[in-house]
Amino acid sequence: MPKFDVEARLMKKCNLCYDRTAQGLQPWCAQACPTQALWYGDFEEFVGQRRGRAVNRTGFGTQDVRTRVYHVLPEEVPKLDLIALLDEAAADVGRAVERREEAWVL
Repeated sequence: MPKFDVEARLMKKCNLCYDRTAQGLQPWCAQACPTQALWYGDFEEFVGQRRGRAVNRTGFGTQDVRTRVYHVLPEEVPKLDLIALLDEAAADVGRAVERREEAWVL
């Protein structure tokens, strides 16, 4: 849960249950997730145990954001161009959609 540190003037959030991970245990969220959508481990463990393509870069228009947290995409899915999908949906309903300058590509 995000918390605001008044003295540091910073918003802080999850520490990955440091008290648990320091003892070799999973964070509570990963341990309790019934669908295993949340997973905790290193990259090598992921490659050995999970299917999909681990991605830690996301494009937001011209900005490329890279994090230390990976999300998983199916291997067969190409890049997703949301602007092209919106244009296609607009053509299906027969009306124009307001275009934005940036293209969101995942």
